[in-house]
Amino acid sequence: DLNGRTESGFGPTVDMLHVDMTWGSLEFQKTSGHIKAILDPLFDYVLADKPTYFHCSAGADRTGVVALLVEGILGVS
Repeated sequence: DLNGRTESGFGPTVDMLHVDMTWGSLEFQKTSGHIKAILDPLFDYVLADKPTYFHCSAGADRTGVVALLVEGILGVS
């Protein structure tokens, strides 16, 4: 929940990207483009060697899935 916020809580020098990750079904996630909307900019930041922080309001399943995907793509065992 952004509570109307349009800027990062870390200040104006830190980019904020908000992606609505209403979970829905797995089929919905495959077709919604939400995962791609997270991973594309996330990897842009990694490739540019920028520190990256991500979370969700609940901080459980969605955050863990994104972390798992990112670590797997980066070769973390």
